[in-house]
Amino acid sequence: MITQLSRILSPARCLAKVSADSRKRVLEKISEMCANELSDIVSRDIFDAFVARERLGSTAMGQGVAVPHVRFDGIEQPIAVLLQLLNPVDYDAPDKQKVDLFFGFLVPVGAQGEHLRVLSQVAGMFGDEAMREELRKAENEQILYQLVLDHERKSLARDDTLPGLIGGDEDDGQIDEKN
Repeated sequence: MITQLSRILSPARCLAKVSADSRKRVLEKISEMCANELSDIVSRDIFDAFVARERLGSTAMGQGVAVPHVRFDGIEQPIAVLLQLLNPVDYDAPDKQKVDLFFGFLVPVGAQGEHLRVLSQVAGMFGDEAMREELRKAENEQILYQLVLDHERKSLARDDTLPGLIGGDEDDGQIDEKN
């Protein structure tokens, strides 16, 4: 089962050309954007959860990208934010590069499988050098969001290339015993 990033991200939670001068400011921005769409949850609680997670180890992946993520009590569905910074910030990346692309997300506390699926999808997206460069060149929020949708569509198409095995059009759920 593939988690669709388009299900947890929206154009309103994509920001291009963000000015942030530190890890703290980035996490504050991600927290604010999530809290704006979650009733009865304040951004400070989200921020504190991100800070606690970062104390366990940096969520920077290298290549100028980071994926701050936490399991968060009080939400029913995952929610994500995509930020493209004007200027990269220090983020304790394993390759020592500063970070300018952030995909931050929250998942419900009991959603470990969903958490891992989102991490896998984001790692695949950010692992694509051409995708990272396109995200860095994006001039606005709509382009950022569209790039994620396009990448997701390509990923889903690749996963559908094995008809009869995983999600192909001819798969009726039955095992073909002729072969």
